[in-house]
Amino acid sequence: GYPALDSIIEEDRPACMEAIRKCLTEPGVAHEVILRKLNAHGHVKGGKWEFRAILNDSGAAFEILCVGFDITAQLESIEESEYL
Repeated sequence: GYPALDSIIEEDRPACMEAIRKCLTEPGVAHEVILRKLNAHGHVKGGKWEFRAILNDSGAAFEILCVGFDITAQLESIEESEYL
């Protein structure tokens, strides 16, 4: 498997793979996705991620840069408001 993918909540893995696919088909564009992961203590943490393909000298994607921002508090607030 892929260790980075294994840390993502199973329900969010298809969205992660779709963001990667988009990076390969549209390498000049940043692709955003919200992914949830389990931290070392078993708590769910939410992140808003930006995926972008890095191109080599030939213009082919050879790496995907991923930058994430913790949005756990925002996701928890949304979940709480849905139960009110």
